[in-house]
Amino acid sequence: MDHFDIRGVVEGFYGRPWSFQERKRIIDLLGERSCNLYLYAPKNDPFHRSRWREAYSSEFVESFRQLVNAGETAGVDIGFTISPGLSVSYCDRQDTELLLSKLSRFCQIGVKAVGIFFDDIPLKLTNQNDRENFTSLASAQAMLANDVFASLKETVPELKTIICPTVYHGDPNNGYLSELGELLDEEVIVMWTGPEVCSFEIPKDDAKYIYATLKRPILYWDNYPVNDATMVPEMHIGPYVGRDPKIARYAKGILLNPMSQAHASMIPIRAASRFMNNPVEYDPVVAWMTAIAETCPSNSEDLLHFAEYNTQSPLHPLEPKEPRKVVEDFRRLFKQGEWAEAVKKLFDESERISSGASNLRENLPAELTQELSPWLTDYEMLGRILDRTAKLLWKSSALYSEEPLEKDLRQVKSLAGSLEKDLKSAISRRTVTGGMAIQNLAIETITRIKGLFTLLEGKCLQEYENERRRN
Repeated sequence: MDHFDIRGVVEGFYGRPWSFQERKRIIDLLGERSCNLYLYAPKNDPFHRSRWREAYSSEFVESFRQLVNAGETAGVDIGFTISPGLSVSYCDRQDTELLLSKLSRFCQIGVKAVGIFFDDIPLKLTNQNDRENFTSLASAQAMLANDVFASLKETVPELKTIICPTVYHGDPNNGYLSELGELLDEEVIVMWTGPEVCSFEIPKDDAKYIYATLKRPILYWDNYPVNDATMVPEMHIGPYVGRDPKIARYAKGILLNPMSQAHASMIPIRAASRFMNNPVEYDPVVAWMTAIAETCPSNSEDLLHFAEYNTQSPLHPLEPKEPRKVVEDFRRLFKQGEWAEAVKKLFDESERISSGASNLRENLPAELTQELSPWLTDYEMLGRILDRTAKLLWKSSALYSEEPLEKDLRQVKSLAGSLEKDLKSAISRRTVTGGMAIQNLAIETITRIKGLFTLLEGKCLQEYENERRRN
């Protein structure tokens, strides 16, 4: 049966690195889910990347030792990596020795894997001495990696050795990758993110062709559920989809790159672990709903509904389906003349959001509630917008009588004003929870109500144009 030898997580995102307590929680979860590797590589740890030549403090090393011990208890290998590519001189023996020394220190405390990462750097040699001593970037990187890894394996023969190349996604038929595959020691594992940096799909042919190019099974660095860069407003807790189970024939494993929100990341990690352990029989919907239920057993339906408002991601590029469906159902009922039922649809969804958010704030683990707070706030805001849209629609029916009452006019204007304030507040929201379907319905409702007032107040378009010019 197709399977992945390596299954786990690479902490490789930009942004605030996890705390050691958060890392331990993730490692415990990986052990529970039969996953076997955690790889340390946070981009914003300066000693990992920008200041890689500087040594870690003894306090950090001791904390990492405890992480290694936690991994041994959980059955999870702990790996440590360095990203020297921004400033390393490949031909400078002192840089090589610094890199070797830094990785050796972590081998001494028991890490089972080490990595040298060359991602997100220029695809050319930038140092003059390197240009004089190497014919290509690939030859320079291969020599450095081979040299350092060979030295480390003299004392730790079973050590996993990993690199992330500078070209780590896209077209596998690439001269840089071909040369790297030729020159790297055959035991060095190479990482790859797929057709894209954050791949919508990873088809079998992607794995097959990169396998042929590098002449070895690759290790997928799967950029999900990561939400750094422009994805910061997204909360990636939707289903894990789009990965062909047949990639296991050509891949050594998969490491998910999670979000800076460690506890929220546990939802997709739980779901994806089922794929990593048994890709052939994997059912993404069952895995997702099970992960939701495991996260919050007492309020799984509320968490599921919240998650349905937060599916937008590279794996789910369209706006969330659930709020779109609510608006589409409203429009369908409205067109069919089922006015009361259409408005009730909005009221029901508003109540579901309001009660669900309240239940989640009361019953989710405190750390998860804190991480989800901005998204919960915007989720609640959408519930209020739905409630006021429904009230406005319901009350506006009184305006269709031959002589609307003054009190009805005042109530409709007041409701429209309150809804406009909510929509103005929504402009400054911090997340993309729910997409724009509900807000667009509210905006359209206000616009149409204003049009109705235009007729009731006896104004024509020309009068409004004159008034606009005066103002």
